[in-house]
Formats: sequence, structure tokens, C-alpha cells
Amino acid sequence: MAIHPTIQGLLKRRSVPIDLDPATVQHHAPHRIDKTVADPDVEGVVKAVAEAQQSALQLAETEFVVLSDRSRPQDAARAAIAQAASTTGAKVAQRLDAARAKLVTSIATIEKGISAPAAPINAKQVAEQAEIRAALARMSDKERRDTIASAFAGSKTHVLAALLNGDAFLSGLKDTEIAVHRQRYMKDFHPGPLARRDALNKLLAAYDRSAASFIAMVNDMSESSAARLARLRKQQADDALAAHGE
Repeated sequence: MAIHPTIQGLLKRRSVPIDLDPATVQHHAPHRIDKTVADPDVEGVVKAVAEAQQSALQLAETEFVVLSDRSRPQDAARAAIAQAASTTGAKVAQRLDAARAKLVTSIATIEKGISAPAAPINAKQVAEQAEIRAALARMSDKERRDTIASAFAGSKTHVLAALLNGDAFLSGLKDTEIAVHRQRYMKDFHPGPLARRDALNKLLAAYDRSAASFIAMVNDMSESSAARLARLRKQQADDALAAHGE
């Protein structure tokens, strides 16, 4: 393939977004004392970003090489690049989505395990918790605040279980108030898992930025106005050639 020196001088390889560096995602991984043991929640998303980065670099190289080929019509070249970006993008996006789903599931599992004391497992416990909620609902605001504060101070998990395993209004509270109590419960009783959940949420946010950067690059290569126009012109040229052949 011949590359005209003037064209080669004008063309520049597309820059791959910095967010596709897996180190930017790894940076938000939860702290681990034993770093010799892999963290599956982190490993999956970091690997997915690394694969996305490699695919982005390959697409950028393909774009540079194809557009540098003066023997190939530019419309055909851009159409080929758009097709390559679309095909690669779909495959990588599928892997990115799968890795994200696993991380989201891990976060939800942690949240479920620490957001409240154990739910009632028999009719007696159900009745006891309902009775506690009804008692809380009958109290004045001050009495309720004092009772809940006392439950936290004295680690009265049976009261906290009733409070956090039922709807807010059943205890005479608003949803925003229950949310505050739930956050305090997790902080007081499950600080380690809570810290991990928060770290994984930051990891997820960084991962989403990386995935969005990859999708934006692919869309620019496959769905830009120039790419669409190139595909249209190529199709028109192919149709004209076919009609001429008839």
C-alpha cells in the first residue's frame, strides 16, 4: 500500500481517551491489606477497560492506515472505518456491559447484607417487629427520637430491626428519616463492608467514565456526519456500478 508523503504528513493518529487507561479505574479499587490476592470485583472491570483500550488503539491505527492509502477512494475508506468501528464497538460494549453488571450485583449484595438487621423469619418475630413499629408511631417526635437514639446507643438491634425492616410511615417517620437511620446503622454496625461499598461505587463511577469514553470514540468513527455521508456515497457508487453492469 502506497502512502503519499503529503497525506502522511497531514494525517495524525486519533488520540485514545485517557479515561481508557485501566490505571484510572484501578486507582479507585478498595484498599486491601493482602494485595497478593486478586479482588474479583476490581479485576473484572479493569480487564474490561484494558480490552477496550486495546480495541481503541487498534481502531485508531486502522483509521490512520486506511485514510493514508491514496489508492483507495476516501468515501470507501471512511465507510470501511465506520464499519470496523461499529463491529468492534458492539463486541466491546457487550463485554463492558457484562463486567458492569457483575460489579453492580456485588454492590447490591453488600448493600442488602448491611442495610438492616436480619429480617423476621417466623410469625412471632413478624408480630414483635410490627408491635415495635406501632409503638414508635404512637410516640411524639421527641419520644421517638430519644427511643431510636437509645436503641443505637445500647445496640438494641431488635428495635433497629423493626425500624429498618418496615416502611417508614409504619414507625411514624418519613423516608428521608429512615434513610438517615439506615446510614447510621451501616456506619455503626458494618463499617468495613460500608467502606467497601462506597469504594466500589467510586470504582463503578470511574468505570462508567471509561466506558462512555470508548462509546463516544466509536460513535465518532461510525456515526459522525462524515461517516454517514461516506457510507451514502459509497452505496450510491456501488449502485451505479451495479446498474452499469446490467
